[in-house]
Amino acid sequence: MHDIFETRFEYETVHSFQQQIISIPPNSRILCVARSLFHILNKEAEIKAGLSNGIRFEFACLDPSAATEQMTTLTQVYPEDIRSSLISLKSIARWAVEHKLSGSIELRYHTLYLPDSFTIFQSRINPDVVWDLSFGRDLTQKRVVFFRAAPGTLGDDLFVRYDMIWSQSEPRFLLKGGKIELDQLT
Repeated sequence: MHDIFETRFEYETVHSFQQQIISIPPNSRILCVARSLFHILNKEAEIKAGLSNGIRFEFACLDPSAATEQMTTLTQVYPEDIRSSLISLKSIARWAVEHKLSGSIELRYHTLYLPDSFTIFQSRINPDVVWDLSFGRDLTQKRVVFFRAAPGTLGDDLFVRYDMIWSQSEPRFLLKGGKIELDQLT
């Protein structure tokens, strides 16, 4: 099963982040590997709802200090985009600490020139996968492929790739058990 959306707007009309958060059971994993995390971390209400439900968020983004002029030209991501995301993350974390929530957020930095982003809602045998291909800064220039990650499929192959990127990225922030255990954000 898969759907191809010509814009992020079309994708979010059918599969909103809020709908995805509500539909997965407690203690599920959401993994997102991206360039800036700008679009996902600015969905504070949805992430707070997920934390309240015990969801484990695992995020990896470009280390803002690793962004070069060449990378900005190729990917159209600016260090300021990443820093804006980190401000949202810190706001969410302060709220989660105040409310002593069971969910967690771990953020890691990578140094890769990614032309796309990957999110998996890992809560069932065949999890939902969102592969976001970027062709510019504007949301109308983002193509989104949505599918289930059954064994032996493209979704499964992408999950293996992006889980490896996650595993090899540098831990910089960890919110767990209602406490900030690591904060080395720049």
